[in-house]
Amino acid sequence: MALLKVLTYPDNRLRNKAKNVTKFDESLREFCNSMLETMYTQEGIGLAATQVGVAMRIVVMDLSDQRNDPHCYINPRIVSSEGTQLYQEGCLSLPGIYAEVERSAVIELQWFDPQGKEQTSKLTGLHSICIQHELDHLQGILFIDHLNPEMQKKAKQLISQKIATVDNKFSLQVSDQKIIATELKVE
Repeated sequence: MALLKVLTYPDNRLRNKAKNVTKFDESLREFCNSMLETMYTQEGIGLAATQVGVAMRIVVMDLSDQRNDPHCYINPRIVSSEGTQLYQEGCLSLPGIYAEVERSAVIELQWFDPQGKEQTSKLTGLHSICIQHELDHLQGILFIDHLNPEMQKKAKQLISQKIATVDNKFSLQVSDQKIIATELKVE
């Protein structure tokens, strides 16, 4: 397994659309394991292949507190959804940015596991939200794209300012359509 580089905004490769996986082999399983290792190292709960510069429809997730329940979704797609819920999301590709995003409350997901076996599950709560967030990545969509145009513009300006400063100098929070920039103490 190898650690992969997580792309951060404004890298244009985050806008790439992923293609379906057609070959289920050992190299695919190794890539899934590398994605999981990268996600754990970055302290994330989900990661899409497009976030590491690979335009394949692959998502990994682990929502467990002990980090011992890894999932790899190949060619995932939502076949039905119902209801809505708001949840404050963050993203490894937009470090320090958080925003409330409306997503489907319940989804039915179809995907293949790394061995090529088709699976179907009904997902709710954080599991539903996280997979929808990662599926957006596979379409070249970032969670800030769900904000209204004025807030998107402000968020992008603040992100640009953050990128122009010393890394990890600011924490940005978008909530209730407000953006808060907080200077971090560097020790």
